[in-house]
Amino acid sequence: MRINDFHNILELVKLDILQSEAEYLKLLKVVGNNQRYDFRSQLSIYDRNPEATACAKFDYWSERFNRTVMRGQKGIPILEDYGTYKKVNYIFDIGQTVSRNRDVNEVNLWKFDKEVHKDVLKEMITSEGYEESESILENIFSLSRLYGDEKIDSLMNELRIADEDRISFTKFVRDSISHAVASRFKVDYPIDNELLRENFERLDSISLMSLGETISDISGKIIDATIQKSKELDKEVLRGKEAGYNKIREEIEEVEENVLRRDDQKRNENERVLRNGEYGRDNRENQGEYAEQLGGTDGLHERIPESDLRSDETHLSFRERGAEPFRDVSGSIQGEEADRTPDGYSKTSDRLYESGEAETDDSLEDRGREQSTVWSNDFSPQRDDHQGNRGNLKENTEVEIREADKASFSLPENSYGHMRLTIPLNQKDIDTVLINGGNHDGSRLPLIAEFSKGKSNEELGEYLKDTFKGGNGLYIDEKEVSSWYSERGIHLAYGTSAREDDSQILSWSDAAKRINELLDNGEFATNVELSEAYDYDRDRISESLWYLTHDLSDEGKEQGYFSSFERGGGFPEETKRLSEALKNPEYLKETIKEYGRFLEGYKENRGVLRFHYHKVDNLYQRLQELELPRKEYSTNLTELPKVKTFITEDEVKVTISRGSGIDKGKERITKFFKENHTLQEKANFLKDEYGIGGSSHAVSGAMGSDEWHDAKGLKLQKKDCSDVFLTWSSVAKNIDELLYKNIYEEKKIESDTEIEEVKALQYYSKDDPENLMTDEMLERIPELYAQEDVPLADKEVHAAYIIPFRSNWTWYMTEYDRESGDAFGLVLGIEPEWGYFNLEELKELNAQRLILEDFPKTFRELKDTELIKQMDEQELQSVFNGELSFEEETELEVPEEVEERIAATPVQGTLFDYLKEREEVELNEKEESLADEFAVKTGDTVYFNHEEYTVREISKNQITRRNDLWIDPARSGNHQIPIVAFEDNEDLLKQVSLERPNFIVGDEVKYKDKNYTITRFDDMGNNLKTITVKDNTEYLGGMITGSDVIPYRLESDLDRLFENLTYTKHEKTIEGVEVKKTEAHNFKITEETLPEKLSPSERLNNNFEAISMLNRIERGERDLDINAQEVLSKYVGWGGLADVFDESKEGQWEVARSFLKENLSPSEYEAARESTLTAFYTPKTVIDSVYKTLAGMGFKSGNILEPSMGVGNFIGNLPDEMSKSKFYGVELDSVSGRIGKLLYPESDIQIKGFEE
Repeated sequence: MRINDFHNILELVKLDILQSEAEYLKLLKVVGNNQRYDFRSQLSIYDRNPEATACAKFDYWSERFNRTVMRGQKGIPILEDYGTYKKVNYIFDIGQTVSRNRDVNEVNLWKFDKEVHKDVLKEMITSEGYEESESILENIFSLSRLYGDEKIDSLMNELRIADEDRISFTKFVRDSISHAVASRFKVDYPIDNELLRENFERLDSISLMSLGETISDISGKIIDATIQKSKELDKEVLRGKEAGYNKIREEIEEVEENVLRRDDQKRNENERVLRNGEYGRDNRENQGEYAEQLGGTDGLHERIPESDLRSDETHLSFRERGAEPFRDVSGSIQGEEADRTPDGYSKTSDRLYESGEAETDDSLEDRGREQSTVWSNDFSPQRDDHQGNRGNLKENTEVEIREADKASFSLPENSYGHMRLTIPLNQKDIDTVLINGGNHDGSRLPLIAEFSKGKSNEELGEYLKDTFKGGNGLYIDEKEVSSWYSERGIHLAYGTSAREDDSQILSWSDAAKRINELLDNGEFATNVELSEAYDYDRDRISESLWYLTHDLSDEGKEQGYFSSFERGGGFPEETKRLSEALKNPEYLKETIKEYGRFLEGYKENRGVLRFHYHKVDNLYQRLQELELPRKEYSTNLTELPKVKTFITEDEVKVTISRGSGIDKGKERITKFFKENHTLQEKANFLKDEYGIGGSSHAVSGAMGSDEWHDAKGLKLQKKDCSDVFLTWSSVAKNIDELLYKNIYEEKKIESDTEIEEVKALQYYSKDDPENLMTDEMLERIPELYAQEDVPLADKEVHAAYIIPFRSNWTWYMTEYDRESGDAFGLVLGIEPEWGYFNLEELKELNAQRLILEDFPKTFRELKDTELIKQMDEQELQSVFNGELSFEEETELEVPEEVEERIAATPVQGTLFDYLKEREEVELNEKEESLADEFAVKTGDTVYFNHEEYTVREISKNQITRRNDLWIDPARSGNHQIPIVAFEDNEDLLKQVSLERPNFIVGDEVKYKDKNYTITRFDDMGNNLKTITVKDNTEYLGGMITGSDVIPYRLESDLDRLFENLTYTKHEKTIEGVEVKKTEAHNFKITEETLPEKLSPSERLNNNFEAISMLNRIERGERDLDINAQEVLSKYVGWGGLADVFDESKEGQWEVARSFLKENLSPSEYEAARESTLTAFYTPKTVIDSVYKTLAGMGFKSGNILEPSMGVGNFIGNLPDEMSKSKFYGVELDSVSGRIGKLLYPESDIQIKGFEE
C-alpha cells in the first residue's frame, strides 16, 4: 500500500466515524485497548479489526512469541516514521495468530483487577496531592483531569474553542479519555449522551484528528502508569516471601543430610548430592520425602504466605493465586522451554540434565547471559553445572518479579527466540546512566550549559535525543547495567544488552526532567563542572566561529565580514581571545549583529563561503543564546562516584552489523552465511573478507573508540572500557544470530536458493524520492576516495539527482562524506565533468532521486539508458577516458585535444557556482531573442500547475537542444521558479496555458456556504487529485479554524464543488466560442481512407493531430472551421494499436504513451487502452448499403438515432436526399463523443451510455 493510499483510506475512515456517536465510542474502545500505537494507527485498527487488543508485526509474533499468523488473515496497515522516510507496514492482532507449540503459553495480557488494582488508582491520585474515591469510575475521571487538563487546554487553544463552549468541551474530552481507559480496564464508563451529541456535532475531519491524538496520548499515559504501578505492587508482595522462605530452605537442607545420604550416592567437590540413575524420579515424590521429615506437606505449605512461589498467569493478582504444590523439575519458566529442540518444541525426556550442558566459547554473546531457571529436586544454595539453577528463593523471586514486569503484552527476547524476563532499573541506577552516559564530547559540560538556558523539558528532550548516541555499559553496585539510545528514548536493562528490550524506556522529555531535578538538587555534576560549563559552551562557539571565518571566500572578505576579529597566533590563541571577548556583553551584541549581517548575505549569495559544511543557522542560535540569563546551580560534590564502564553487547552487534566495510561486503557475507557452511568455514570466509584494517569512532561514535581486525579476529576499544576481542568464530556466531533475528541484512530472504531475488534486493528502495540520502544508502555508499582505484566506467553510482521541471542537469553520486554532506561524482551540466556537490544545496533546489533506474549501478550499466540521453560520443569518450563508447563495434581513439581537455578539467565548486556559470554562459551565447518564434513572449502571463507566472525569458538549452521557458511566480507566497522544457509551440502549449484556469492557488471560493482560500493542488496518483482550501472565517463549524483537503478527479468537478469569488470567466469568451461552433456545419465525408491501409505510424499521427486539434478548439485557441473538421475526421480510435499501451514497448510507442498521458485524463487514457479490443471501424461501403436499404424502404427524412456512434461516420456519409433528417447520436467514449460534437454541431449528440 502506498502512503497516499493509506492517508486517503484514513480520510474515509474519519468520515465514517463522524456519521454517528456510536462509531465514535467504538473508536474510543480501540484507543484504550491499543494504547501503544499512535492515533493514526488506532484509526486503521478501528477500520480493519475494532476488537483487536494486542497487535504486532508478523515477524514479531513469529520470533518473540513463537506464534504464526493464520492463513488468510489480513494485516492492519500502519504508517511507520523512520525520520528520513515513511513506510506503510502491517500488524496482526493476537486473535489472528496461533501458537506453533500448543504446549507453551507465550503471551499474557495484563488485566485490570478491580479488587487489587483499585488501590493503584488511589495511590496515583493521592501521590499528586488530591483526594481519591472508593469508586473506580470516579478515580478514572480524576486521572483524566490530572493527566489531561493541561493538554486539553492546549487543544482548545489550537481548535479556538469559544469561551462559552470551553466548559462543555473540557467535560466532553475528559469523558472521552475516561471511556477509553475504562474500556482497557474492562469497566463500563457512562457517557453523558446530551454532552456527547452537543460536542460531537461540531467535529469535522481535522478537529477529529487533533482530538483523537490528544485522547490517545493522555489515555495511553494513564494506562501505562497504571500497569507500571500495579507491577510495583506485585513486586512488593513477592519480595515479602523471601524472609519467610529462607528459614524453610535451611530446614530443607538439613533434611537432605538425613534423607538423601545412601551408599550409592556420590558427592562432588561442592558437596552437591548427585544420584546415579535417579534423574527420572518425580520431584513430587522427593518433595514428599522432604515434607515428611518436616511433619507432612501441610506443614511445608503453611510456611509460604498467601500464595505459591510461581504463577502461570501474570495477570492474576498475587493475593488470589493461592498455594499449589512445588512444580516438576521438567516445568519451565512460563513462556520459555527448559530445553528447546531445533524445531521449536520442548523435549519430553526425563533425562533433563544429562545432555543439557550449554556449549560456550569466548564470544561476547555468552557473557552475562542468564540461563533458563528450572526447579531442582533439592534446594542447596549452591549450583552445579549439570543441574541448572537451584531453588534459591531470591533467584526465583526475581524470576517472578521479572514476569510481573511484562508490558501490556509485549515480551522481549534474548538470542534465538528464548524469552527474556527483565526487572526494571531503580531510580538510583537510572540516575547513574543519565550522569555517565551519552558518548558525546565534553561529558556533562555541554548538558549543564544547555540545561542552564531555562528551556522546556520537551526542548531539552530533543537536545538529548540529538546528543546521546549508541549505548553505554556501566557496572553499578557490581551489576551490569546497559542503556541504548533510540528515537523513542533511553532503553534500560540489567545485563549486557538493552537495545531490543522495550520493557523499560525512559522518554527523552522524562530524561530531561530528571536531569533538571538532579541539577537542582546538586547531584548531577561536581562544583568544578558547574563552574566550567558556561566557559565550555562559549569556547565551542568560538571554535565554530574561527572555522567559519577562515572559510570566507575572497568575495566574503571583500564584504568585510567579521573584520573586527583580532588575528594572529593561530587557532589556539585566536579562539581563546575570541572566547574571552565574548564575555563582554557589548562585544557579544556586536558579534551577533555582525553574524546576522553575514547570515543575510550568505543566504543571498552562498559564494561568500568557500565550503558549506557549516551549520550557519545553528551557530547563530547558539550565539544568541549566550545572551540568555543562565540558571545557576550549586553543589557540595567535589567528585562523583567512580563508575566502571564496559562495551555492551548491543555496541558489539551494531559494529558487526556494518559488515566488512568493503564494497558489497555485507551482501557477500549474507549470501555465504545463508548457504550450508560449517562454523569454521564461515570464520575463514570472514577473515578473508575483512582482511586487515580498522576505523575510528567505531563504538557508539565515541571519541577514542576504535575497531581493528586482522587474521586473529576483531577487536573493539572504547575509552575506560576493557577491550572486546572476538575470534572470527565468535563473529560468525553473532552474524548467525543477527541473521536469525533478521536484523543483519536489509530485508529477509525467504530461501537460500533464490539468488535472483537476492540480487533484486540489493537495489535501493524507490520510495520517497525527495529523501536524497536514505538510511540504506548511507549504510552502503563509499566514503570519499574509496573508489579512486576503480576504472571510471566501473564506478558504482548510488544515486542520480534531478530537479523536476526546473533543470536538465543530472548529478551522479559515487562517493559521499557523511560529515560535510558533500558528494562526489559525475555532473552533467554545461559540460560533463567530475566534481563535488552538496546534497543540502540540491535539497534547497527541490531535487529528487531518479527512480526510473535501479541503483546502485555502474556507469557502464547506465550508458545506454541514461547517459545516452545527455551526452554525445565525444563527451562520453572524454569524460570516461575512452573506457565507454556508444558505438560498441568500433574503438574510437581519443583525440589529443580531448586528452588536453581531460587534463584541464577542473574539479567543480558548488552547485550554486554551476548555476551561476550556466546563466552567464547562456547570456553570452544568446545572440538574439527566441520570443518571436513562439506563442508566448517575455512579460506574458501564463499558467502552470494551477499557478500564475510571468515569462522571464526563452532560451536554447545547449545540452538537450530543446528550448527552456523560464517563468517567475506572480503570487508572493510561491517561491518555485520552474523551467519548462519544450520542442515547439504545440509542445509548449501542452504544458502552459495562456488562458486562466477556472481555479488557481490564491483564489477565494465559496464551499458549503462558507468562504475559503485555495492553498494548493496535489496529484495523488491513481486518477485522484486533491485541492486544499483554507477556512477564512474565525471558527469552523463553530469550533475551529483549519483547512479541508477535498479529492477530485476531473477539472470539471471543481466547477460543481466551488463558486469562485475571485475570478469569473468572461462570458464574452464563452459566447465567442459558441458562436464559432454555431457558424460551423455538419462535416461531409467526401473520401475514405481505410485504417487497415494506413501504417500504425500514420494512424497514430492522425489520432494525435485530432486530439491536439480537439484540445485547442475546446480551449478557444482555434476556430472550428472546415480545416479543423478535416483534421478531426481522421481520428480512427485505438483498434489494432494495442502496442501503444504496452509499457514494455519503447521507441515511437513510448513517445505515443507520453503524448496520451499528457493530453488525456486518466479515465480517458484507461478507456482508450480498453478499446483496443472492442473498437471497430465501419467502412463506407457498409454505411452506403444501409442508407440504400432505407431508401428502398421509402425513407426520405425523419429522426435518425445512432447508438455507439464513435466520431459519427454515419452522419458524415448521410446521402443528400436525406439531408433534412434530424440526427441523434450517443457515444460513451469521451474523446470520440467530443470529436463527434465538433464534426456535427447541427446534430444532437450526447456523451453517455445508451442505457442512460
